[in-house]
Amino acid sequence: MLTFDMKEIDITPEIDELNKASLELNVYPNPVRTVMNIELSAHPSSDGLTNSQLKMVDLNGRTIWLHTVQNQENFIQVPTGDWSRGAYILYWINDQTIQTQKVIIE
Repeated sequence: MLTFDMKEIDITPEIDELNKASLELNVYPNPVRTVMNIELSAHPSSDGLTNSQLKMVDLNGRTIWLHTVQNQENFIQVPTGDWSRGAYILYWINDQTIQTQKVIIE
């Protein structure tokens, strides 16, 4: 017969750790007609604005746009006039977290 000693551990992250990983992604206008504006912000102690990528994926999982965020780049304008109408998912990916935003192209 096997027995196990169970220990209680606290896996709740510290508030400071959550703040370091916090990213904010703002897309406007949404729905988009010809130009999509993307605003990025990250906690000052994170690498969110330097070690990250933006990726737009259609609902079939195909990547239609990929952008590596340059050093402290926090505003990007993307021409969308030649994209097909429909729903897309915008991903902001860094070493700590992933933020997503549903985007409608009209």
